[in-house]
Amino acid sequence: MFSNSHPQQDERSDRELVSSVKDGDTGAFDALAGRFMPAIKSAAGRFSGLYGMDAEDLFQEGMITLFRAVKNYNPLAETLFSTYAITCINNSMISAVKKHLRNSRASANVNFEELDSLGSVPAAYGYYQDKVGDIYLDKEAADIRELKIATLLSDFERQVLRLYLQGYTYRQSSEILSASSKAIDNALQRV
Repeated sequence: MFSNSHPQQDERSDRELVSSVKDGDTGAFDALAGRFMPAIKSAAGRFSGLYGMDAEDLFQEGMITLFRAVKNYNPLAETLFSTYAITCINNSMISAVKKHLRNSRASANVNFEELDSLGSVPAAYGYYQDKVGDIYLDKEAADIRELKIATLLSDFERQVLRLYLQGYTYRQSSEILSASSKAIDNALQRV
């Protein structure tokens, strides 16, 4: 027997739920929102952590975007609704981050093309996660790391990090970059 505190999971497919929402079934949207809530919370947490935005604002943006995705989804499309919705949600959060950055002093250090590239990678999404999802998550995590490296580190620090990761010694790095070993060490400490 099911507990009242845990509503019964809707067994309909995403496409069936989308169709029901378009027919006015608010319960169908609640079921979809429940399925996508972990993904939206996860994406909001990641994107808010990048540039100090409020996670709750991004979560609200994600929920609104989920509703828009339901309204705009073409059920005859070959794309799964989950892929379409997650892409829309990521893109809307990236747009919100970009808007925030354009209105702040931090935008001078941001590569907006790299930020745009995050939207092409689906976020983690609850029950959709599988082997392919794991690959996407690994790619997304790498993209976020690259974005942080590109925006938080100076050119010199990025060069030092690249050489360090390629296995160069401090002395070799100092020769390549025409800098002292101490400068190389200090840059790595900052990294």
